[in-house]
Amino acid sequence: MPTANKPAPLERASATASSPPKVERHQLVRLLFLIAGLLCVGLGLLGALLPLLPTTPFLLLAAACFARSSTRMHHWLHHNRLFGAYIQRYRAGDGMPLRAKVMTLLVMWLSLGYSAVVAVPAHWWPLAVILLLIGVATTVHILRLKTYRLPTSSCPER
Repeated sequence: MPTANKPAPLERASATASSPPKVERHQLVRLLFLIAGLLCVGLGLLGALLPLLPTTPFLLLAAACFARSSTRMHHWLHHNRLFGAYIQRYRAGDGMPLRAKVMTLLVMWLSLGYSAVVAVPAHWWPLAVILLLIGVATTVHILRLKTYRLPTSSCPER
């Protein structure tokens, strides 16, 4: 039960997401966070192209690193035309568009199926089983995410 001094969990989450990032004072720590953030952005971009490398965790980690190192990079990441809206929707809990869910699952299962059947030698069957288990876990996660509906423009009736 929220008290007068303590906001409800949802209020705390929205206040944290919109509050300005807390940048570290020590220059070496800032530099290390900046390098880690740039590395995470690079891995996130690779994850958008490679089906087994995740995108979202790397972009969220990059946002956390930039929040500690550079307000400019933090702002750039959240307003970037490629993945700014993606990060903002994910952090707000709005979910993932249906088309993105379908395409992600399709590409993932095609590449996992190919890897498990063709690329993995028969005597390494435990690796194929691990790939399939990762695919099932990822599918469950994606299907449990809220489906983001694109806003529709209301046209006046004629």
